Amino acid sequence: MELFLGSFNDTTLIVLIVSAIVSLAVGVYDNPQHGWIEGAAILFAVLLVAIVTATNDFEKESQFQKLNAVKEDVNIQAVRDGKTISINTKELVVGDLVKLNAGDKIPADGILVSGSDVACDQSGLTGESIDVEKGAEDNFLLSGTNVSSGYCTMLVIAVGSRSRYGKLRASLTTESVDTPLQEKLDTLAGQIGNGGMVAAGATFIAMLVVWYYSPEDAHKPTLFEYTLKAFIMAVTIVVVAVPEGTLLSSTPSSLCSYAFVHTYFHHVIDNRSTLGCHVVISFQHSENDG
Repeated sequence: MELFLGSFNDTTLIVLIVSAIVSLAVGVYDNPQHGWIEGAAILFAVLLVAIVTATNDFEKESQFQKLNAVKEDVNIQAVRDGKTISINTKELVVGDLVKLNAGDKIPADGILVSGSDVACDQSGLTGESIDVEKGAEDNFLLSGTNVSSGYCTMLVIAVGSRSRYGKLRASLTTESVDTPLQEKLDTLAGQIGNGGMVAAGATFIAMLVVWYYSPEDAHKPTLFEYTLKAFIMAVTIVVVAVPEGTLLSSTPSSLCSYAFVHTYFHHVIDNRSTLGCHVVISFQHSENDG
């Protein structure tokens, strides 16, 4: 549900939802019997986009979790109740005796109990490039390091988040930071989107001015009808500008935007051939880039 709700955090979808509500209002006003169809179709398209996006995100997250599970699914030899058994590293507890050989990754913090010619590669944890010999003077084995030579038996004293490696991983867990390229693209996308908003607002005002100064005759629409027409024109410009600004990173959103523009282009602004050509060319260019 969280992924589904998060999929609506998209400027294009928000604009389309608002447009669908306006379409429903206008359709019911003009044609109470069939006027709701277009608005309902846009809402259905938005819902479909949200479902597809949430499904894709869920599948990616599930695959990522499976990969992590396989990566951490390691068995090791441990001594319990005087018997040597093979257990998963996730099942280790404090007090277990673990047998390690050269090449093994140490699964928990522990103390060297016995062994021969034991040395550990601690470069991944401490940055030390030289193997550290373990014995009477240094008998502490760090989780996350590797046994580079010898064999030994270790007494587990800390596991999971309480181990040295677990604490290090917790301290390094931060939110992902955008790269400089992503920051520049976000800035550019915002500028294009803002430009589209300004153009939409200017178009809306210009159309109202044209209506105000147009001569009075029997064919002149009412202020309410012309305001709705101007609003739909402005929304069309915004729907075109937002996907272009975001470089059409979301294909379903782009297709949904195109469906909306196509519908209103033929239904309301069919006499604006210049804008229609711009819409088609813009979306064809974006689809080729994608």
